[in-house]
Amino acid sequence: MDIPEGLGDVAAHQRATLDYGIASLRFALDWFRDYADRHGVEANQSTQAQSDAIIGRGTCANRPAP
Repeated sequence: MDIPEGLGDVAAHQRATLDYGIASLRFALDWFRDYADRHGVEANQSTQAQSDAIIGRGTCANRPAP
């Protein structure tokens, strides 16, 4: 990825913010899945596929490195 001169710090912080958001969503999704497992709640296939894509178990996991 080409980053304009002088914006390297900005790009690094934006990437860190993105990584934080993804990690937060992964944690929340894992927490709710564990909760659902403990209380006998089942997710439907559509919801499962969407959540897998969000947390990187689907095709979205192949995002390029910075």
